[in-house]
Amino acid sequence: MDFSYTEEQLAVRDLADKLFTDLASIDYQRQLDEQGCRFDPALWEALAKAGLLGVAIDESSGGMGFDFETLCLLIEEAGKHVAGVPLIPCMVGVAPALAESGASGFGQTLAGIASGQMISTLALLEPGNENPASPQLRAEVSEAGWRLSGVKHCVPYGRQS
Repeated sequence: MDFSYTEEQLAVRDLADKLFTDLASIDYQRQLDEQGCRFDPALWEALAKAGLLGVAIDESSGGMGFDFETLCLLIEEAGKHVAGVPLIPCMVGVAPALAESGASGFGQTLAGIASGQMISTLALLEPGNENPASPQLRAEVSEAGWRLSGVKHCVPYGRQS
């Protein structure tokens, strides 16, 4: 059995390493922290332009169509640099759930994630409710799309979403 990475996986890893090395230095990340900001918009844009935000999103939705293992190589490189981008909430939490839901209409949302124009995150915790499987927050259809009513807290990258 061969457990080595494919050429495409190695190319994704190497590109991610180059971007994170060039754009997410420790000193720069410290500057962001001192400014009270853990989101790096320039890095997010560079990842989008390189196509890496769509690494595990289907090609029909604007992604590269690779598997979860390839996505993990991207996340590993981000972790090496403590990069201030929401790869885990967006690419592991939201995008696969939307893709697997089978609901129509999420292709456009996935394309927005892959292009970097949309940042999605998870909002699981609610004050006074310790069961995320029974949320108190409600979503209702409105003329403008969806209207949410309720409270969530501890929302990673919520200001950027």
